This record gives sequence, C-alpha cells and structure tokens, in this order.
Amino acid sequence: FSPDFPHPPRAIQGPPWTFLGSAMIRAPGVNAVLNGLALARQILRRQNAFEEAVIGRRPPSSFLDLRELSSPSLWLLACRRSHKQLSKALAGEHRKEVEELLAQYSELLRFSQVLDKAKALRPQLLLRLYSRLASRWYYQAVTTGLQ
Repeated sequence: FSPDFPHPPRAIQGPPWTFLGSAMIRAPGVNAVLNGLALARQILRRQNAFEEAVIGRRPPSSFLDLRELSSPSLWLLACRRSHKQLSKALAGEHRKEVEELLAQYSELLRFSQVLDKAKALRPQLLLRLYSRLASRWYYQAVTTGLQ
C-alpha cells in the first residue's frame, strides 16, 4: 500500500469473504436450501434461467445469477424443450429454424460445460447422467436432420 493509504480499505479488512458481498454464503447446507428455493421459484414462474441466458430473453442490462444456474434439472429441462422444438422444426423441414435451434442447443451444451468447470452445477453425479442424456438427444436430432 502507498504512504497515503497505510492500511487496506475498510471493506477488505477481515476474512476474505467479507468484501465479496452478502451473496457469498460459506455454509453448504444453507446454499443447498437457497438453491432449492431458486429452483422452485423458477418452476413456479415457468421461467428457466438457462433458456433466458442462451436464447437471449434476458434483458441486456441484467446479470446472470449463479444461484439460478446451479440446477442440473433445470438445465436438462431447457435441453428437453430445445430438443422438442428442434424435432418439430426437423419434421416441418424449416431449414432456417433448424439452424437456429441447433445453435441454441449447442450453446446449452457448451454452457453446461463451462458451469461444470466452475463447479456451479451441483450435484455432479446428476449432471453427468443428464449430460449423457442431453448429448444423446442432440446427436439423435443431428442424425435425424442429416437423413
């Protein structure tokens, strides 16, 4: 620190999580409860943060809330909806729509990989099972489209 500021700023003094804000909770049990409440709120409101993030229905001024993106079940639901839309577009032979839906589905798969690397999607075992299922749906749709 410089001679003008011999001590660290007040917000940085103390344990490392104090300056990160009140959103960071160090108790896993409390995080599990809060994540469950975020999941229930999204289901009841018929919202899906994964769809909003990938499809772009989220206003550009808003930030992604990691708590809303911590559920592998919501991610799988977004993949399932994307797969159904893609299947309908393939059956109707709507070429432009198929391209857009394939891109969105690919983004959902890639987004889960990024969140997995950040250890944001929990539980990991559930994510692995869901990832295999979603990848199978994706490759099934791609092979259907190629035929």
